[in-house]
Amino acid sequence: MSPEQIIQELSNPARRIPEVALREAFAQQDALKEPLLDALRDFVARARGPAAVDDRGDMLAHMAMYLLAQLREPRAFPLYEALCRLPEERSDYWLGDMLLQDFPSFLASTCEGNPAPLQRLAEEQSLPLHARWAVLDGLLTLVAQGVWSRRDMIAWLLELWPCWQAPDATPDLTPLASMACDLAAAELLPLARAAYAAGHIDWRDVDMVDLEQRCKLGERASVDTTDLRRHYVEDPARQMSWQARYASEPSFRTEEDFDDYEIFEPYVRPTPKIGRNDPCFCGSGKKYKKCCLHDDGRQITDLAVLQ
Repeated sequence: MSPEQIIQELSNPARRIPEVALREAFAQQDALKEPLLDALRDFVARARGPAAVDDRGDMLAHMAMYLLAQLREPRAFPLYEALCRLPEERSDYWLGDMLLQDFPSFLASTCEGNPAPLQRLAEEQSLPLHARWAVLDGLLTLVAQGVWSRRDMIAWLLELWPCWQAPDATPDLTPLASMACDLAAAELLPLARAAYAAGHIDWRDVDMVDLEQRCKLGERASVDTTDLRRHYVEDPARQMSWQARYASEPSFRTEEDFDDYEIFEPYVRPTPKIGRNDPCFCGSGKKYKKCCLHDDGRQITDLAVLQ
């Protein structure tokens, strides 16, 4: 495929992942880096500008995010940063679940193994909560990949925790508690207990019992590397396969989908139900539980005869 054909294929909003074009783009990266960067720069400019036109479906920019991360392109990092700084409503509009699902890998893949830019981003007071979570997950990816030590991340989190407790607002410290759980950081446990008691940690995301048990493992625990967010982007097709647009089955049903379904009538018991303490139907005078309860098949047959 020529570079022009690859760009055309990547721009096509089909309900399938263009795996061939993605592989060709990686193979011809020298010719495609600039067009991909231009597509992502344009996307960032539109996301930060007026949102009057619904042009979120720019597939080339969508593919560029994954490919530039796979190519370890450091010039993409400031563009990912800019998207992290979008206000929450704009982030939901332009990025959706991609922010939490894929941005940790994007950031870790393009920071050249240096945690400092991600640390500075996480320390920004104005950074929206979900973006903070994505950045922390990106740092956790560096730990999982062995380029940043668990001990150094815990030490930094101890410094970061009070920075997130703004005096003029009710802080949401759930992402920090989540990192404490992932790292099994007993050093963070007193801070997490106090924040949980103050209602600053969402129990639906972080359960304190799980956190306490996890922290008992300490350095014996390892970061969960089965999660794609804990890896650099190596296979864009696999990385984006979670998205509903690429699902092999539709995520919704219409009335027509149920036309051929067989409708079952409610089950009707052929004989009246006998309670355990009712007189046995055999006429012995004993309670049913003391008489024929355990005689397989006898109840239905004999009761049908009696009726």
